[in-house]
Amino acid sequence: MAGDELSYLSIGSLGTGFLESSLERGLAGPISFIGADAGSVDGGPNALAGVGPAWPDASYVRDLSLLMRGARRVGVPLLVGSCATSGRDWGVDQHAEFARRIAREHRLAKFTMARIYSEIPADLVIERLRAGRVHPIDPAPPYDADAVRRSRRIVAVMGAEPFQAALDQGADVVLAGRATDTAIFAAIPLARGFDPGLAWHAGKIAECGSASAEPRRRLDVLHVTIGVDSFVVQPLADDLRCTPFSVAAHQLHEVADPFTLVEPGWITDMTAARYEAASPNAVRVSGSVATRSTYTVKLEAVESAGFQQMFMLGVRDPTILADVDSWIGGIQADIATRCEELLGAGALEQCQTHVRVYGRDGVMGAREPIPRFEGHEAFLVVDVTAPDRAICETAASVIWYAFMHAKSPGWRGGTTVAWPFPRSTFDMGEVFRFNVHHAMEVDDPLETFRIELEEVG
Repeated sequence: MAGDELSYLSIGSLGTGFLESSLERGLAGPISFIGADAGSVDGGPNALAGVGPAWPDASYVRDLSLLMRGARRVGVPLLVGSCATSGRDWGVDQHAEFARRIAREHRLAKFTMARIYSEIPADLVIERLRAGRVHPIDPAPPYDADAVRRSRRIVAVMGAEPFQAALDQGADVVLAGRATDTAIFAAIPLARGFDPGLAWHAGKIAECGSASAEPRRRLDVLHVTIGVDSFVVQPLADDLRCTPFSVAAHQLHEVADPFTLVEPGWITDMTAARYEAASPNAVRVSGSVATRSTYTVKLEAVESAGFQQMFMLGVRDPTILADVDSWIGGIQADIATRCEELLGAGALEQCQTHVRVYGRDGVMGAREPIPRFEGHEAFLVVDVTAPDRAICETAASVIWYAFMHAKSPGWRGGTTVAWPFPRSTFDMGEVFRFNVHHAMEVDDPLETFRIELEEVG
């Protein structure tokens, strides 16, 4: 081990912003690197399909510019994972062009930039499927060669090793495709010999920057120091503090089991983790244990789900709210008859229609534990998805019109719904769905990733 301590900064999520003053405070002390996650599947499949990243260019450029200039000024690496939300190859190239532009505009001294690509060919996945080396992660959809071929794009989610390889090849700035959030921050501590349990657990806490602090507001810079038998996390904004509760609570973020962290090649057991106040705004964490496991990479892929239209309706009629399901069910025959007149027999069967009743179960659906209305009105969001744009548009107009004139059993008057916008239905265009939730065995941690180096500045 090069030393007994290693410190680094995490900004949370590239493109969401952070306080420049917090970054400067972090740069004033000794640090070994800066890490930034730039992606997630939280926003759905569109980014991986190619619709676009989560944030506008200006958001990414502002954050990347501050981080690049700060890292180059103090002479430490900058690691960015999951570029442009999904980590697809286009996103890596987009962020690389941002970096080149920033280097030119601010006349940065020459440095080495690594681009790590994570898209993989369908043939490789099919080969591993046939060899029994692709395993479902519960809950997983059916997955076979046909599903692989339907995929618009497939990425493998990298662990720590591609970041380590890029740094070993001399990279000062690493712009990576799809990566586990934690791997961005664990790569250097692992390479320098720090305890794997501490390295992975600290990376988990650091992945969203100040999300592990309170009070919760926009993400900001988090300072992490790893020692021999513990690590300390501390936010760098004056109005934030880490507490044992806020840090421990972050273990509930994006995990199936808050006591087990599964990463490529490693499983970290946090059952015995201890969270203790190290100062009024910092927390010391210890006790996590990591063990080696079979090396797999998670697969993420998307396929087209067809075309979608949606509409919204407000309902205040108490006779409808008394039995909204009967009101919705009572118009199904009219919808089917009208769609058959316009589209032919069986056309409606190609459509998937979802009705979300906000005020009752619009957020959680069938899992809502309180399936009743608490207020005096409800808001309905209805979406219609079909494999053909024309079928979708026609069916959506029929379904909207049926809802607009649907009468409740207890009312004989006129229309009893309202809609908030001048347009009735909205074209959502082509929509996508994730079609895999599986892990693929690899022979080498680097085999599904490509590293390209270039001199910039």
